[in-house]
Amino acid sequence: MKIEKPIKAVNNIVRNLNLGEEEREKLLAYFSEPTKYGLINAVTNLVGQMKNVEEQVKLGELAGKILASGDLEGEIIGEVGVDVL
Repeated sequence: MKIEKPIKAVNNIVRNLNLGEEEREKLLAYFSEPTKYGLINAVTNLVGQMKNVEEQVKLGELAGKILASGDLEGEIIGEVGVDVL
């Protein structure tokens, strides 16, 4: 599934999970393929660098939701506000 607006998707993840600018920049850097799996890879790469366990858990759960989702726009937007279109 292609993500038409990857920057907007990352911004919404950062806003809804209360992440900082540093995490936003890292997510954008890791998000090299604007697809569902590219977003999962970006999120899981960031999880490995996080020091805060709560943030690791939130991001890990998000990656799982994205993976399980057949409809990013409907399921994920409804849960964490990830606007991909």
